[in-house]
Formats: sequence, C-alpha cells, structure tokens
Amino acid sequence: MGGLENVKFVNIRFTDTAYIDTPSGSGDSAMFDAEGLKGITFEGCVFEPISSMHDATLQFFVPCEDFVFESCEFSFSSNRGIRFEAQIHNLTVNNCKFVNTASHWDTLRGMDLVDGEVNVTNCHFENTLQSLIQFRYIGAGTYNVLNNMFKNAACVSVDMREAKVADFEGKAVINLKYNTFDGGSNTWGTIRLRNSWASGKIENAAEKVEVNINYNKLINITFGNNKYYVDKPTDNCTEGLFNIDYNYSDMGEPQASWFSGMDKSFNGWFSSAEALDEAVTFAKLNDDDNILLVGTMDGVTKTTYESLAKALEAAKEGNTIILLPGSHTGDATVSVNNLTITSLNGDYIPGQLVTRYDEAIYNGKITLGKGLAGLTIKGLVFVGDSQILNVKGDAGTTETQAKVININGFTFINNIVELDPTGNGFMYFVEADKSYSHDINISNNVFRGV
Repeated sequence: MGGLENVKFVNIRFTDTAYIDTPSGSGDSAMFDAEGLKGITFEGCVFEPISSMHDATLQFFVPCEDFVFESCEFSFSSNRGIRFEAQIHNLTVNNCKFVNTASHWDTLRGMDLVDGEVNVTNCHFENTLQSLIQFRYIGAGTYNVLNNMFKNAACVSVDMREAKVADFEGKAVINLKYNTFDGGSNTWGTIRLRNSWASGKIENAAEKVEVNINYNKLINITFGNNKYYVDKPTDNCTEGLFNIDYNYSDMGEPQASWFSGMDKSFNGWFSSAEALDEAVTFAKLNDDDNILLVGTMDGVTKTTYESLAKALEAAKEGNTIILLPGSHTGDATVSVNNLTITSLNGDYIPGQLVTRYDEAIYNGKITLGKGLAGLTIKGLVFVGDSQILNVKGDAGTTETQAKVININGFTFINNIVELDPTGNGFMYFVEADKSYSHDINISNNVFRGV
C-alpha cells in the first residue's frame, strides 16, 4: 500500500515505554517503503520519560516529507529524541524543548539526506553525549537554525555535513543566527560543518554552499586544544564561503585558533552581550519579511510605512506590525486575520524592572473588522481620544436559536492607556442579536484616567 499522509498528533502525552517509530527492514515496513510519510505534525505533545528499550523516542525508517514539530517537549534519559533513518525533505521544529536528563546521545538527528526547507527555531536543546543537532548529509535547500538555546553539548551543538551537496543541483544555504551556545565541552567544536563520507572536495563550492553564522552568543565555553567555535576541515571545500561576522564570546576578541580550516574574518564582533542583544533586535527587524514597520528609527534600514493604516493595507495573515518609538496618529481598520500589532516593548509588562525602548504612542481609533480572528495588540501607549472598536457581526438565526461568533480571538496585553475618553469609553464592542465575540484576553495593562 502507499504511504501515510496528513496526520496530526495534538496535545498527547507519551509516558513510560510509549514511543513512535516505523518498522525497519523488510516485512511490515513495506507498507511505507514506496511513498513513506508525508504531512505529519506533532503539536503540543509531551514525551517523558521514555524507556531505554528503544533507540529513539521518535524514529522513522522510511522516507519522510513535510514534518512539523510545534511546541513539543522531550525529556529522555537513555535514548535519542527524534531520529530520521531515511531521507527527510522539509522539516520544521519550532518552540520545542529537548532535555536529555542523562546526557545520552543526540536530541535531533538525520542519518540520511536532510534537504528542502529546514527550520529549527525558538527551541531549547540541553545535554548530550554527542550532538544536539546532527544532520549527516545535507543537500540542496535552506537550513535556518535561528533563535535557539544550545546548552551543555559534550561533542558539538550543531553538526551539518555537506557530503551530498555536490550530488544535487541547487545550493545549500545555512543560516545559524541569533542562537545562544552555553557551556559544554564541545570536543568536536561548537559548530561543525564537514564533508565526511563524500567522494572528494566540493568543486565550484561558492555556487554550492553558503554559510552565514551571525549574531550568536557564546558563553561558558573554552576554545583551544582542538575545541573550536567553527570546525571545518581544510579538505571540506574551497575557502571564502563562511560569513562569521557579528557574534559575541565572553572570552573576548575572537582568535584564529577558534576556527579550523577556514578563512579568519571576524568583522564586527561585539564587546558585550548587551551590545549583541541590541544589534540582534535591529537585525531581526531588518531581515524578517514577516515584520512590517511603522515610523522611523536609527538602525532600521528596511522600507517602513508612514502609518498603521498603510501597514494594514499591505499586511498578510501571520504578519507582525511594529510601531517604532515615537507618536503615531490616524484611524485604522483591521480586516486581516492572525495579525500582531506591537512595539519594541511588546513583551514587557508595564512596570516591569527592565530597560524599555522609547514608547510607541498611538492616538487614533482601531476598528476590528466583522468576523476578525486572531488579533493581538501589545506594548503600545494609547493617548488622546483613542478607542478600540468593532464592526457589528451578523445576527444569529431566530428560528433555531443559533448563535454567530463575531470576533474570535482578541488579545490586548502589556499596553498603557492614558486618556479620558468621552461617550462609549476606550474599548467598545457591539454585537447583533444572537451574535457574540469569543476568546477575549485583556491582561497586564495599565489604565490611567479612563
């Protein structure tokens, strides 16, 4: 029979001897061999603790495609976390936590070709006897390892081997950015990029490989004595492919001895963790196409919008609109689902003892369109006659007493409201008969003079 497609595991807790794998060898595995697994998602699942009777908590012996791990937790003591024995094409691992309580082997490993769009973002990896991430063969594709915590790697935090690059059309683009590497012996190097098991040197390497290692923080790691920040043996490929500028180490200025078999270019390394953090803020603002900016600010180089209304005209579902420090005026209507409207202070609770950016101050009316879903407004200062309004939804059906949801998912957090409005108040929602708004979260705000 053919492969298995489009299966989603949501909020399942796997305990004791529970695990997931696909059969290896002949026999039962034949049902998957032709097409493998495609479109498999694990969301909000917890794996703890897993018995040592299995090689990995999740182990796949068949070709896999379009796998997603979102907001999962792995806690294991005697095996690996996720292990792909056959090819994996297109992999997303986001907001997951991998804690290897006994430092046993790998947390995320691909034994065969790992290619396509590979994103490992916003995760926490901790403790391993070998690699926190190991992809033994990478090919053509984009590999984004962004904004993760790598803690206590015995051998190496990130191990990507370029053995398959020369065999495919296209290019391998590796982006290792905004990560923190904390502690561990790192006996193979903090980051290892090798050409192991390849037939020879990659020809025309500049056309086949691009590596960007930027805005990373290295703390509590000792380099030297064959321990490197980046380990790339000289037979790996030609020189000049590595951009390793703009990082920070608590050991001070970078030294040539921290790098194996590669060009020694260290432009723009930061003298303090605080300087790196500030630079990362602007790097993300300028590089992330999902972020739309309103206003102007030193350090911002991408095109910005003159008003919230203009940004909303350009916004697509899933975008984040950031109002930069300063005053913003004008009315705006939100008609696109799943948007976030915020400032550089969006994650800070008002009054929290942190150093805040200058405030983004808004004076105007924000109207939530009919049937809007998934809007978050956070970290703004509302002044003057500002209001949050909605458009009345459709009425429910009298004959059946059916009710209609209008606004579905609205979050208003970490804002400061300083005004004395007249009439219907600051936040005013109206609904039609047998219509209502659902999943409203208003928390951690400060209201003055309302």
